[in-house]
Amino acid sequence: RGGLHVISDKPIATDYQGLKMLEEALEESNSVLSMMLTERVNPRYFTLKKLIEQGILGDVVTINTARIYQLNRPSRPGWMFSRKTYGGIIVDIGVHDIDLIRWMTRSEIDGVSAYHCNVRYIGEKDFEDNAQIILELRNGSKALVEVNWLAPEGVSHWGWFRVVGTRGYAEINSKADHVRATLEGKGTVDIP
Repeated sequence: RGGLHVISDKPIATDYQGLKMLEEALEESNSVLSMMLTERVNPRYFTLKKLIEQGILGDVVTINTARIYQLNRPSRPGWMFSRKTYGGIIVDIGVHDIDLIRWMTRSEIDGVSAYHCNVRYIGEKDFEDNAQIILELRNGSKALVEVNWLAPEGVSHWGWFRVVGTRGYAEINSKADHVRATLEGKGTVDIP
């Protein structure tokens, strides 16, 4: 409302009331509000986006992603275990892949089904440790996003981002420094 441009860390809002407040403030100003979604500058995701844009994979049919993290509960701040201050696993972790899917496909989301629960940290009553999100994109493709805090001890994080198209598929593994693509007429190649 003060006319300043704002770039925010995530979550930009933790509930619909907070989102509505932000939308109203934006309507009253000429300010730009943005959220830091740092995966867009990750070279692996940028490379995968180029494969999609160049049509090398054909039309995108489905996208499947997973982010599996270790919670390491003693190191986490208290605000992370309150729905009001944390917003939940989807707005904390799932937001990255939801953003990447929209960014890579240049398509808006027409339908969403999402499920979340707490299976491991049941002592934390206001916390989810896993979620699955199913997206229907305007361009006709579908996406499944899985996020969780269920990585075993000793594994800080694991994940993948897989795009299946009509002429091939490509995958990013969180531990690799390349995109692995299986392409029509070319077999499997690692793209730096």
